[in-house]
Amino acid sequence: MRNEYSKLRDWYQLNVDKLDGDNDYSRRSRKLIKILPKPEQATDLEVRAIFQEVLLGLLEWAYIQSDGERAMHEYASSALSEGGFERYLNEDETNQLRKSRLWPYLTPSYR
Repeated sequence: MRNEYSKLRDWYQLNVDKLDGDNDYSRRSRKLIKILPKPEQATDLEVRAIFQEVLLGLLEWAYIQSDGERAMHEYASSALSEGGFERYLNEDETNQLRKSRLWPYLTPSYR
């Protein structure tokens, strides 16, 4: 899971300029990308939350973008599947994320 997260993080940080527009979605996505923690500093729950953002949130704009090996959604989906995790966080996990420094930047915080 850490390996996939590392590849995602690296790709997004190197390719943030591919994100078009100056709208709320784009601004929020850029902020999230900027503060993505290093793999060794992220909790498992934070990593899973980032995978969820790739699949249906602020990082979905690059869903089919590839680093030359795999598409971003493939990294997220396969890591979750291989780890035995559901595709989306449940209510309890989402509540636990409120303690994370990532919380203000994640899609659920805007609901």
